[in-house]
Amino acid sequence: MMNILTLNVHGWLEEASYEKLSHLAERIHQAQYDVVMLQEVNQLMSGPEVSHDLFCSLQLDEQAVPLKENNYALVLVKMLEELGSSYYFTWGANHIGYDKYDEGLAILAKQPLQAKSYIVSESSAYDDIATRTNLKATVQLNGQYWTVVTGHFSWWQGDAGELLFKHEWKNALAHMEEVDRSRLIVAGDFNNNSLVRGEGYDFIRETAPFLVDTYQVADVRRGFATAQGSIDGWAHQTSDKRIDYIFVSKEINVVSSRVIFDGEHAPVVSDHFGIEVVLDNEWTD
Repeated sequence: MMNILTLNVHGWLEEASYEKLSHLAERIHQAQYDVVMLQEVNQLMSGPEVSHDLFCSLQLDEQAVPLKENNYALVLVKMLEELGSSYYFTWGANHIGYDKYDEGLAILAKQPLQAKSYIVSESSAYDDIATRTNLKATVQLNGQYWTVVTGHFSWWQGDAGELLFKHEWKNALAHMEEVDRSRLIVAGDFNNNSLVRGEGYDFIRETAPFLVDTYQVADVRRGFATAQGSIDGWAHQTSDKRIDYIFVSKEINVVSSRVIFDGEHAPVVSDHFGIEVVLDNEWTD
């Protein structure tokens, strides 16, 4: 069995962010996830560069932004060490956030990671919020090598009607052609509502038949929405929505899919809820 978590953490933008980060660390320590994928993982641009024994440097880094002292994932890993849990981690930047943060993606795992960060958006300018990357890592899980990919994608359309997500997902797929698609996990904040037809969610299902939505196929499900009310990027859409996903290879048995950090099953730590899934790595016929 493998236990996976994805969460858009909202980083240091959250009120009482350090307290919320400690709640996240406590849950990871308790659940002992095999892989944790995080979005909106930020650090102050002005912070000093640092290194850490558990940090896995990127083999490819198209933004080339170094790890800094108050990196959200680094602080999380240090908290986990204090709790008695050791997690390797990698981090790559997307773009500048709120004029002062390097904002990016992180993957944590119990085994060392071989990771790459690459741009999938049409824009590649670091000071453009429309610039988006994916973070892809190879990691050993239950004695087998898996590919895990996380991203913080754009909405289906931009303000001028440009199909932002479509472009990004096509590029994301191109980078998946080189991996073993029978051991693949793709998770993150997709910024596309699963209930809206003809947009990003349907486009994923149409273009990636080798992946399944873990929520749809899980033997046990708990919760639905991963964002409630008005949040960053969804200011005018106050309804509950499922915009965060964990997709896996269609051959994999999905034991359960549960919403977490929703205030009921764990404290709210972000403007998004998390998703935790349990996978059975025995192949289906």
